[in-house]
Amino acid sequence: MSEAPVNPYTPPTVSDPMPELPVTGAQLATRGQRFGGAVIDGLINLVVVFGLYFLLFQQNIFAPKGGQQWWQTAVLSVLGLGIFIGINFKFLRDQGQTIGKKAVGTRIVTMDDRNPSLGDLIVKRYGAFTLAGLIPVIGGFIGLANSLAIFGRDKRCLHDYLAGTKVVVCTPEVTPVTPPVAGA
Repeated sequence: MSEAPVNPYTPPTVSDPMPELPVTGAQLATRGQRFGGAVIDGLINLVVVFGLYFLLFQQNIFAPKGGQQWWQTAVLSVLGLGIFIGINFKFLRDQGQTIGKKAVGTRIVTMDDRNPSLGDLIVKRYGAFTLAGLIPVIGGFIGLANSLAIFGRDKRCLHDYLAGTKVVVCTPEVTPVTPPVAGA
């Protein structure tokens, strides 16, 4: 008796599903918490950018007739990012939080639960994707991919991968270790 022929188009089977990524002492924030924090930060930014737009472009200081130009979008994005960082500077530096993250009880930490450097937060986590979003057509896809990456098993967006960070729930038991200050 011969064996049944093997179908080369049969998908492979996996005995063990992929395990969750280990979390070193801190509970990852839920997607809902991350969304809530982003909405709060976004509303704050919306008020700031709308105010900037009105002050700079609707009063005919720079505005040509016929709509917003690409450079106006770039100016608003860079100024908006600067003001966002300015508003959240102390929180980001001291606790790895923005106002939105404070409101929902989450914080940004490195993969080993330390406070990330302010430079990494500003340049890699916020700046890189703000600037990438300015690229015509492709910028929108980059922003979409950044947001959709949160549906991966470790709940990290592309900006988290770039900055080497994750967002965790703030609990009294889990306090990120602050690196020692040089020369102290």
